[in-house]
Amino acid sequence: MTANLTDKISLANTIKQNLSGTCMRTLEGELEDAGHAELINDEEFLRLFDDRCFLCGGCGWWHDTDELADADGSDLICVECAGDGEDEE
Repeated sequence: MTANLTDKISLANTIKQNLSGTCMRTLEGELEDAGHAELINDEEFLRLFDDRCFLCGGCGWWHDTDELADADGSDLICVECAGDGEDEE
């Protein structure tokens, strides 16, 4: 089944809720569980998902995009990891 834009938005929101605050699950696994494994290569869906959730390159946990602090090269860094070491002297 090919998902339309409304279905993709709904699925992106659902997967964001499933992944946020976890570190052991993958986007690919969530798509497979939802019966939409083909969307792992769908640029429109991936852009929709990237607008909602990211995997931190520091701690390896999934976060909502409002917790994005920095981009370290190709890694996205969460607020908590970006704050580590700020108080050290």
